[in-house]
Amino acid sequence: MVWVDVQYGSSLPLNAITAGTDNHLNPIYIGRAKHGGDIIVGMVCPVQHTLYLSYHHQEYEVSHDYQVLTNPGGRTRLAWVWVGEREKMPSGAIVGGRQSNGTPLMIGRTRHAGSMVVGKVETYEHRLYYPMHEQEHHTEKFEVLVR
Repeated sequence: MVWVDVQYGSSLPLNAITAGTDNHLNPIYIGRAKHGGDIIVGMVCPVQHTLYLSYHHQEYEVSHDYQVLTNPGGRTRLAWVWVGEREKMPSGAIVGGRQSNGTPLMIGRTRHAGSMVVGKVETYEHRLYYPMHEQEHHTEKFEVLVR
C-alpha cells in the first residue's frame, strides 16, 4: 500500500482503495492530511474533490495537499473487520495516521445516515471518530481495515 499525494482538481489514482459509497452511491475513498499537528485519516469524496476529516469536535474540509491510500496491483490483501464495543483491535490493523504525541490512528469505517463514512480509530478510547454534517461524531461499533 502506498499513500499518494492528491492536488486540487486532479483525478484520484486508479488503484485508490474504495471504502464504500455515500447515500447517492458515489464512491468514498480513504485519505489523510496533516491538521493540528496530527496526521488524520478521513474520507475522500471525489465528486467534491475534497477530503473530509474530524478534529476536536468539528468536520474539516481539505481540498489541497492531501493523500489517498492506494493498493498498486492489488498486491496487499485487505479486509474490513468488525470491532464491537470493547473488543480487541484485530491483528494487522492498518495505521493510517498519528497524533502529534506519536499515538497511532487506525483506519475505520461505519454507516451514518445511509453513507459509509471513514475516520480515525483511537485505540486507547476504542472509538471511531468521523466527520459528518460539519461535526465530529464517534461510535464504539465500527470496522477497521486490516491486512
